[in-house]
Amino acid sequence: CPEPPDDAPVLWSEAQIRSYFKSNGRDVPPTNMGVGSGALDINGEPLPPPTRADGRYLCQRVGCSAVYSPDANPEGGCRFHAGAPVFHDGSKKWGCCGAKSHDFATFMELPGCETGRHTQQKPPKSAPSLNIPVAPPIPLSVEARTKA
Repeated sequence: CPEPPDDAPVLWSEAQIRSYFKSNGRDVPPTNMGVGSGALDINGEPLPPPTRADGRYLCQRVGCSAVYSPDANPEGGCRFHAGAPVFHDGSKKWGCCGAKSHDFATFMELPGCETGRHTQQKPPKSAPSLNIPVAPPIPLSVEARTKA
């Protein structure tokens, strides 16, 4: 068996592996998948190397999780939630559209409320709200309570 070239991608599809061995090492699959292929993400930056053997990507938007090809990524092809999930008293709802459910699996299956293009950009993590009302401190001694 011929040894794979040093610049071979880490992940080849099964068809690429079969073709390589059938040709006795002469048919080397292209190595320009993802980075260097000219494919750009929605922010205009080059896409990272794909982690899938077929050269496609998993959308990083919350609520989408579609597998897509950079060559076929039209506007409106991605349906996602732009807001953060809100968990309160056993209820789960999306902060962007208010869609809610008590069951977590059902909540995760709620369709997105916005559309756009698939992306490899992970959504920013929202900071916890600092507008939580704080109760006044409770005095510990009887004397302190009578002075107030």
